[in-house]
Amino acid sequence: MPRYAPRPARRTPRLVPAVSLLVLLGACADPSTLPGSGPGSSSPAPSGSDLSVAARLVGSWTVQDSTSSHDGAVLQFNGTYGTVWRECGTADYAVIVGPSGSVRAHLQGGAGECDLDEGVPWLAAAARVVPEADSMLVEDAAGTRLATLRPGGEPMKHDDIDPSLAADPELTDELEAMLSARVMDLPDGLRPATISQVTAGRWYPDRHAPSAPEGSWLELDADGTWSGSDGCNGQGSVWLLEASGWFRTGSWAQTAIGCSGVDVGGALSEGVALAVDEEGALVALDETGTPAARFVRDLADSVPDATLEL
Repeated sequence: MPRYAPRPARRTPRLVPAVSLLVLLGACADPSTLPGSGPGSSSPAPSGSDLSVAARLVGSWTVQDSTSSHDGAVLQFNGTYGTVWRECGTADYAVIVGPSGSVRAHLQGGAGECDLDEGVPWLAAAARVVPEADSMLVEDAAGTRLATLRPGGEPMKHDDIDPSLAADPELTDELEAMLSARVMDLPDGLRPATISQVTAGRWYPDRHAPSAPEGSWLELDADGTWSGSDGCNGQGSVWLLEASGWFRTGSWAQTAIGCSGVDVGGALSEGVALAVDEEGALVALDETGTPAARFVRDLADSVPDATLEL
């Protein structure tokens, strides 16, 4: 299996993938820093549309029948982020929606006086979105309904939040194409990775800087978050994997310390499919089906590469 091209040590921050998160982990975000907050004229697509579930979700939705007493709140989804508008302010989530309607949401920040330690429990627990007539049902992993999303809704006004940020997210042709991407046919020698395979422990790039063999690493957790390092900068966000091998990661921000190592997060974010090769290595494939990254379980299987030295 061909190994992916090594990347130089990091010297500048990388904001990935389709959009960037402009807050450090644990910090609260002003909605003006989040993607898709500008003016738009889109509302959720009708249930009879041929659009993917993710594309149909783009727009504004009123929350009803929620398990967290958030009825009347408005969820705005712009394809990669979901902002929940409530009386206390906003909670902003990195959201990934797969071709089958599978969902992964991870709190990234917020504005106003909402309790970010509590977040939005029904959204954090969401595992699937199911279209029903003109609505969307949000369910957990057991199939229990967590909330019903009704099309439309006007976000609650806040004195400290620019009202223009509450405009409907817009479903552009480019965004529609990104959200409606087909499942990739894997090359020979690869099979779709499973959640149990990828979450079984730490992974290492198949090439490493000789001075820091253990410096770059990746862990994909069963709760849908991933963490890693490029040798000196912590990385991490949310990830979603479907049975077909379809794969996406969320956005993140990080420090920009220069050191020897592999840009693990940057390489992983280029993947749109996740597979396992005949040697048991984890392979992330880009949109062309070319390996963007390859990770091994045993550090002894990683090859020293002097070009990764700072």
